[in-house]
Amino acid sequence: MRNMIPALASGVIALVIGVAAGWYFASGKAPAPANTTAATPKTNAPLDTPPLNVPDKGGVNTSDYELLLNEAKQRIGTLESELADLKKDKTSLESDGADRQAEILRLQDRVVELEKLAAGPNNLLVAFGKWAEIKELRETGWKEVGDAVKNMNPHLAELTKAILDGKDPPAEIMQKIQEQNRRILAEYGKIIGKLPTNSGYNGEFTHPIYFMNMLAAQLEAAGDPLTEQQVKEIVSLGEEYDSRWTKLQDGYNDKTWMLTKILDEAELKDWFLARMFQVTTPEQEAIARPPEVKGYLGLDLYSVGLMLSGHVRPIACPNQRQVREQIKEDLKDLVGLTMEQLGTADYVFDDWLNTLAGQLQPRPRALTMIHQTSEVLASGRAQLTAMKALETSFAFMDEDRAKYRAVQRVALPLVYQQE
Repeated sequence: MRNMIPALASGVIALVIGVAAGWYFASGKAPAPANTTAATPKTNAPLDTPPLNVPDKGGVNTSDYELLLNEAKQRIGTLESELADLKKDKTSLESDGADRQAEILRLQDRVVELEKLAAGPNNLLVAFGKWAEIKELRETGWKEVGDAVKNMNPHLAELTKAILDGKDPPAEIMQKIQEQNRRILAEYGKIIGKLPTNSGYNGEFTHPIYFMNMLAAQLEAAGDPLTEQQVKEIVSLGEEYDSRWTKLQDGYNDKTWMLTKILDEAELKDWFLARMFQVTTPEQEAIARPPEVKGYLGLDLYSVGLMLSGHVRPIACPNQRQVREQIKEDLKDLVGLTMEQLGTADYVFDDWLNTLAGQLQPRPRALTMIHQTSEVLASGRAQLTAMKALETSFAFMDEDRAKYRAVQRVALPLVYQQE
């Protein structure tokens, strides 16, 4: 195509000469006699330009040559347009060539990156999508994590029982838990900041890629490993989680409440965990998390409670009235409203607590020391609804409104039985 541009240019020049000749004839001058010794014209001329349609009659008038002139101009315009198209094609080809060169360079960098990954360790037991290429995930000692969790679980079950019985847990139990926890933290530290989360607290620890590898390693250490089919189904759940996560993030903006992001993440992870343990056998789930700890905040290692424990603020009082006043005190300190202002919106706080009536039934004091993750999630949603209602009740300055929407603390209202 590059050789066609000069050819077109030659064709344009030929047309211009043809027009000049027409004007020459119109002036009454006769053409020069043909040169019979001239070289035979080349057969590979740039363009096969058709002759102008000169009228075949004895005389030539001005209108005839006006027609010839218009025809020539039209041909010139057509050829110029074709030439412009060819230039565009040339520019497009050059652009495509540059794009391809850039893609070649990107792929070369990608090859180097993958070669480095392939040369390094890969301890992942379950992998999918982009997480399979995270260097820190590949380097994490998953078998170390799984063994530590296996060893920790019996002690967590003992701790849970002691709390529910209202007893102080034996010091040796706490020591054994800490020993195993240090092993987990040593590996967990490698991936902090490498997995997406809006929590900022144990968010990476509760990501599906972490849960599924911890589970695979733990069950392997316990002698009841995941089957290939189970791994396939769990990976599919992880891919679905990623899709839902992306959709959530795309729906947020700079006005989105921080509690919305935290609760959305917790509920999505809770969905993943529920589905993951539908894939395992009951025996495998019992190995992963003993029935004694299931669902308890900070004790169940396969729970979003690990993430929420950094945000929850238990408010335990002997009656709902005191719970309501304590919630007001907390909000006052967080967003700068006075108790007098909050007192004008008691109906909002009443609705807040009425939503949680089921979990506000008086319970033994010991049961206010240990918390169900499901109650924290319900409390968070009730709080978010109430805070939005309060926002419409008061005229916030922009700075105060931003501070209000940035609140991350979840109040957990509880009522204990008076002894």
